[in-house]
Amino acid sequence: ADHVRAVTSGFADGALPSNEGRGDVLRRLIRRASRYGRQSLGMEDPFLCRLVPTVAEILGDAFPEMRQRAEHVAYVLESEEKAFAVTLDKGLVLFEDLARKMLSEGMQSIPGDAAFDLYATYGFPRDLVELMARERTMSVDGQGWDRAEEAHKAASRGERKG
Repeated sequence: ADHVRAVTSGFADGALPSNEGRGDVLRRLIRRASRYGRQSLGMEDPFLCRLVPTVAEILGDAFPEMRQRAEHVAYVLESEEKAFAVTLDKGLVLFEDLARKMLSEGMQSIPGDAAFDLYATYGFPRDLVELMARERTMSVDGQGWDRAEEAHKAASRGERKG
């Protein structure tokens, strides 16, 4: 409920999903809630977007822009949910395989480069990967993540120069 309320507020205020700033925060909220809904609640189809009219109705007196922009907000939210769903299932399987492998080898930490690959390839933000690891009483190698992220950025800068 808090996630959909925050996202509805942000989108009604003019924010859009992005990879930086408030758009990134909103995208992370959507991805975390979508993953939880899919894994824990069995919600296969986009569901957060269906809650927007209720949020707009409840908060609309204090924030009239929510009522005015509810259709737009629901559309943007549904688009984000659908886009993430495409990679979510495959990324979850890869994370489960990776966690199972590390545990079978007696390791309690997910290697940073493998964890970062879940972000770079499947859009799993760091906080989501860390949350999933904690749910299995594991951790993520933060320094390894940072090194992999720097290498990724350096490679991207190199591609732009070429």
